[in-house]
Amino acid sequence: MRARAHATKSTTATPSPPHVQSKTSTETPPLAHTKKPGTFDKIVRLIGYIASVLAVIMYVSYIPQIADNLAGHPGNPVQPFAAMLNCIMWSAYGLLQKRKDWPIVIANVPGVFLAATAFATALMGS
Repeated sequence: MRARAHATKSTTATPSPPHVQSKTSTETPPLAHTKKPGTFDKIVRLIGYIASVLAVIMYVSYIPQIADNLAGHPGNPVQPFAAMLNCIMWSAYGLLQKRKDWPIVIANVPGVFLAATAFATALMGS
């Protein structure tokens, strides 16, 4: 009997695994949320703003098509319709983020209006 009690006692005294550690009051939480943006983050942000400017330029290129549509030389309405839907979805995506994604919004809102105008004027001229 004595041997059995000794065996039980030795199995209950096992140390906790190394991945299970208790927190002490002297530990400080990680400061990942206060990290300053690095060079990579700045480059990514710059690319976002450049892409926004280029997208606006792309949608401004609808102005000649709109002028042709109004002059009686209508273009195909399919591409501006698809661009309009695409811009609506990207604008909604950018606006519905917890932290607004302004480069996406800025790039796509003009596209909604210019593509819609190109689409409508292409239909009027058909």
